[in-house]
Amino acid sequence: MLSVSSLSSCLLLVTLLFAPLTSSFTIHASSSTRTMRNSFLLKSAADDLDSTRDMLMGRTSTSPTASTSSLAASPTSSSSSYNIIKTLQRSKTTHSPTWLFRQAGRHLPEYTSYKKSHSTNFLKMLKSPQHVSECTLQPIRRYSNLSAAILFSDILVVPQALNITVTMPGGVGIQVPEPLTCVEDVVRMSEEIESRGVDSIVNELSYVYDSVKLINEKIDSENLNVPLLGFSASPYTLFYYMVGGTSKKNQDIGSKYLKEHPKETKRLLNQLNIIVNGYVTRQVEAGAKAVQIFEALGGTLGESEFKEFCLPVLKDLAEMFKRDNNVPVMIFAREQCGFNGELEEWFDGVTIDTKVDLESVKKLNGVVQGGFNPSILIGENNEENRGNIWKAVEEMFESVEGSRYIANLGEGMGGKENVELVQVFLDAVREVSGRKQ
Repeated sequence: MLSVSSLSSCLLLVTLLFAPLTSSFTIHASSSTRTMRNSFLLKSAADDLDSTRDMLMGRTSTSPTASTSSLAASPTSSSSSYNIIKTLQRSKTTHSPTWLFRQAGRHLPEYTSYKKSHSTNFLKMLKSPQHVSECTLQPIRRYSNLSAAILFSDILVVPQALNITVTMPGGVGIQVPEPLTCVEDVVRMSEEIESRGVDSIVNELSYVYDSVKLINEKIDSENLNVPLLGFSASPYTLFYYMVGGTSKKNQDIGSKYLKEHPKETKRLLNQLNIIVNGYVTRQVEAGAKAVQIFEALGGTLGESEFKEFCLPVLKDLAEMFKRDNNVPVMIFAREQCGFNGELEEWFDGVTIDTKVDLESVKKLNGVVQGGFNPSILIGENNEENRGNIWKAVEEMFESVEGSRYIANLGEGMGGKENVELVQVFLDAVREVSGRKQ
């Protein structure tokens, strides 16, 4: 007689044989079988079904879960006392939650002092849970009315786990000095990922998960009463850095690969998708209460390219994450916010950048965050600048519903922001949103 697992595998095989083949087909498993699922990597669109057959015929086993047709329409059901989580769950709150892109780091004098006193650089700090936990919590200790901590890290730790060199020479931002330079390099990277397996790669980032655990321990011991947000770059943004080396040059490099080598590029994007999901899932398992995905460089693509290559990958990522986790996930498609209508169908929250017309926000139905220009936080703490901040906050809440808005910036802080003006902003959001709820 067939065992239950054998019968389930046969039934799934029958379903797959008659299902339409798509270029981004992925087998998903429950968290108890995540290790097995992560070892299954897509090779190409043409190989998807053959790979699935191989897996079900005994080379690998997994337990399928039911698919979800509309992810963001049914937000995570676990209750929370945190304002930001309640907002993402579309529960009523007394005021809009607030957090800030790059709220930890160089705009804080205590960060500069801490970094100097420990004679270390940014990349070395990221490997130390003690340093990461301290830097993550500095803005929470300084500011009142911050609703969440965001993990102090960088999106390029994932390429580091793929044995790609990452540097920060100073004054020019973080860089990949030896990027993949040809399609043969891209193919070689895909082969290395398949050889190593996703779990091995994700385990390389154990220092991140240790940091998440330590941050939560300190949040509890210091009674800070905020949730910790985890994050990662999107697969395309990671790919862009891996082939381009920097965000400031070669801005057509990603588009070039997609046009000239679509098969090889899609293969690597699908692999990166599974790695990203494993990475943020491990953050959740370590204690992150929600996750932010940064599609930071999608704006280097045309709209048609973004729709064809990035949207399907992001949808797959949301599906994988939702099946493996029960916490909210947000997306920031910088300079591609015109696709927020589609993205909000899959993610619990979407982000608007500084270029978005606030009137267009009214057309969105889900949770929205962002939009404020960090330039309003630069300058002296005088009456004029404080007035400009309050005016910007009032205008934002005329365009969004406070009950489904998370106050945030439309881009990350650059380091020149005045901490006193940041506090003015946080106080203004608290008061204005409280009147709008």
